[in-house]
Amino acid sequence: MGKLIKKSVNLISHREINCYYEYLLNAFKQEFLLLSNRQIIERIIKDSVFSRQDIHFLKQIVANGFNRKKAYKCKPMVRHRLEHPIELINYIVLEGYTPTSPFVIWAHKKFGIRWNPMHWFILLMRDISPVDLAAIREELKTCKGERLPQTLEFYYRLGTGLERLTVHPDIGIKKVLNEEFKDEAKYRGFNPIDYLDYYYGGLDKEDMAIARTLYTMLVEHRQQLPPKSKALIVGNGPVPDEAQTLAMLPEIDEIVPADVDSRNINIMQRHTGGRNPLSTQKARPGEEHADFIYYLFEKYACVNYGLFAVREITSAKTADPAYVDVSKSNPLELPMNPPRIKNLKADLVVVPFCPESITDNIDTYRTYIRNISTLVEPKKHLCMLALKNAEFYLSGVKKLKAVPINEDTVFQELTRNGFKDIEIITIKTGLSSRKRGFSDSMIIWSTKA
Repeated sequence: MGKLIKKSVNLISHREINCYYEYLLNAFKQEFLLLSNRQIIERIIKDSVFSRQDIHFLKQIVANGFNRKKAYKCKPMVRHRLEHPIELINYIVLEGYTPTSPFVIWAHKKFGIRWNPMHWFILLMRDISPVDLAAIREELKTCKGERLPQTLEFYYRLGTGLERLTVHPDIGIKKVLNEEFKDEAKYRGFNPIDYLDYYYGGLDKEDMAIARTLYTMLVEHRQQLPPKSKALIVGNGPVPDEAQTLAMLPEIDEIVPADVDSRNINIMQRHTGGRNPLSTQKARPGEEHADFIYYLFEKYACVNYGLFAVREITSAKTADPAYVDVSKSNPLELPMNPPRIKNLKADLVVVPFCPESITDNIDTYRTYIRNISTLVEPKKHLCMLALKNAEFYLSGVKKLKAVPINEDTVFQELTRNGFKDIEIITIKTGLSSRKRGFSDSMIIWSTKA
């Protein structure tokens, strides 16, 4: 019988968030004034694919941090002078933050600037298709508080017009994106564009608590991972969040994101495989997550590099995405995968919110866990993120069914499939499950016997 260690943590406090925002604002100011070591990164992102030397350099940033080695140094060239705080806020938004994100709203209040939806409309107006311009003008009439018109928010969240593609004048953003990423849906109702639009407008307290808990858990278990470890992400989805978190561990050398949905694969391909996401497409949905992970990295490694290089480090460490189907007894044995993937021996398998959110049947869930367990070699490790007591979860306006599980369910299923030393940390939100479908989130670490 395996051993269970149960812990719980609360949401991140307002004080912690303010400390992070002060850190982040200062870091952006240094970048904006070209006083940051980020300039080193800017020199190597001009090519669409990183060289071997660049990949080594990016990986060393993490290794040097944990080894307490000195930061990389360069001689700053001051080319810009901050004339007005709104310039800095504009820069932050163009770097990947949405105008409605909690950090951007906080920055407005910090500088004593009134948040104005018309400012953000005008800033992006030339990149918006005429058909969407008309919709935004109508939506502006009913916009209240610190909110953007829904169509304009979509432009900022998905990055269209900023660095991805130009929307045809007569089509509009949502139709273009759905057309670009259309394909057969493996699980009924799931649409990656809806998911991106709903979940990735800003990093809230729960998102930050999940990221901090996962990263802390990985740091605490670093010593169990061999040097140059390979990590497999099962059910990656359309966002790079887990890959970003894994990339900031020195022991993790290669990350293979995998998913069953080809639409998610297509989105992930834009910032994996050694490609530079700044020269192709910014990983905009994961931008705020990346900066928070970098803050945690500097905190735990006790360094102050000021590079904010999570996107680039992640791209250097992340292989092209693969296909995985947890309904199969051999989830990687799929015709779309090359032999290297079919025979992959991962040191760490990460499963983010997957098996419980793609079925509402407990027997099917058990089958998924059994199939996932075949991907974990003896004495290797499984890390899972899971929804607790989920009847459903929201993706856009849709309610997608889920199966309710808890700590005991997870422990029983992992023990049944040969895992031991099971640690489960539950993030206590205090939120009602009636509206959003689930109560809390669980982060799980276990080792195959």
